Amino acid sequence: MRRPLLAVALVSTLAACDGRDARAPFIDSRPPASLAPRFWTPPGWAWGLIETSGRPAVRYGVAGPAAAPRAHILLLTGYGESAEAYFETVRDLTARRYVVWVLERAGQGGSGRYAGRRDLGAVASLDDDAAAARAMIDEVIRPRPGQPLVMVGQGLGGTVAAMTLGRSTRGVDGAVLSAPLLRLDRPPGLDGKIAWARRLGLSGLRPSRDGGWKRAARSDPEDRAGVQNAWQTANPDLRMGSPGLGWYGAVGDALSDLERRPVGDVAIPVLTLEAAREAEADLKAQDKLCGRLPDCRVEKIPDAGAGLPFEADGPRGVWLAAIVAFTEAKIPKSPAP
Repeated sequence: MRRPLLAVALVSTLAACDGRDARAPFIDSRPPASLAPRFWTPPGWAWGLIETSGRPAVRYGVAGPAAAPRAHILLLTGYGESAEAYFETVRDLTARRYVVWVLERAGQGGSGRYAGRRDLGAVASLDDDAAAARAMIDEVIRPRPGQPLVMVGQGLGGTVAAMTLGRSTRGVDGAVLSAPLLRLDRPPGLDGKIAWARRLGLSGLRPSRDGGWKRAARSDPEDRAGVQNAWQTANPDLRMGSPGLGWYGAVGDALSDLERRPVGDVAIPVLTLEAAREAEADLKAQDKLCGRLPDCRVEKIPDAGAGLPFEADGPRGVWLAAIVAFTEAKIPKSPAP
């Protein structure tokens, strides 16, 4: 497997996409005026790009605590999510003296695109995301002794985290799979359309004509569920609609490969956070993966849907507390005086 060639840029601000290339990454987002302060850009936030050979640049961001850090958290976002949607979570975790890194998906958020239509969910292979996560750990975070690194993957990010576990876990002290996408519902006949589209180079076609990004109805500035759409409304380059046929094919390939791949040698503990309101088939798929791992336990978040970081205060508080408790258990104890 080829090793990605990495170029890293860590800056406070970079020029936004100038419109000449719709596939270019987008860095300098503009905060929506309607959001409550807890959703604003965290203090000290900085953006960066990971560029791997032959792939679009993947955007990430980082913020750290004012005092000496105790741990590092790498957050892998879900489908269509940008790092901006996680600013509240970043604030919550930096308050615990964690350095928090948020890595977006390839072809989504502010990352470079595979296709000219920015709101089209398109990806050649989830291997690109797994390679970006591995490069993020090895070349950007560079884990330090005494400061454990916990990887937290949400939704599709949980799929990528699971793929990374199956390949190598060096430098990672634990992983949290947050409502990971491990089962893909596809309408009848879609498999044939995916194969046809791939053969003809039409992977960007959507299964439905009505799949572009849509502005949500005006919401309360305190409404966590509307944060992602607010950022996308203010920043058109962040918008994401439904995926194309090629995306369904790439994710389906990754899930099939993950189901077949041996994971018995994964040496780190894994916590799977399940949303109680998810479909029974999704929960069974998550239970099945956890059961294959040597050190994995499941914690179900009551009254929660799959978007765990964006749920109401009650279930989100349980979700956040589970991540904190898992991370705290990895931090070396200070010797007694």
